[in-house]
Amino acid sequence: MPKERIEKLERVVGELIAEFDRLEAENRILSERVAVLEAAGEQAEAENQSLRQKLAVLRRLEVSNQKMEKQQGMIRIKVQSLLDNLEKMDIP
Repeated sequence: MPKERIEKLERVVGELIAEFDRLEAENRILSERVAVLEAAGEQAEAENQSLRQKLAVLRRLEVSNQKMEKQQGMIRIKVQSLLDNLEKMDIP
C-alpha cells in the first residue's frame, strides 16, 4: 500500500476516533439530562397527585360548607319564626 494511502487512512481513522469520543461524551451528557428530566417528571407527577388529593378534599369541604350554610339558613328562619311567635304571645 502506498505511503500516501496509509497516511490518509491514519488521518481518517484518527478523525473517526475523535468523532466517536465526541459522540460518546455527548451521549453521556444527554443521558444525564434524560435522568434529570425523568426525575423532575416523577417529582411533578407526585406533586400533581398530591394536589389532586388536596383538591378532592377541598371539593368535599365545599359541599359540606354548602350543606351547613343551607342548614344555617333554615335554622335562622326557624329561630326568627320562634321569636315572632314569642312576640305575639302575651306574656305578663
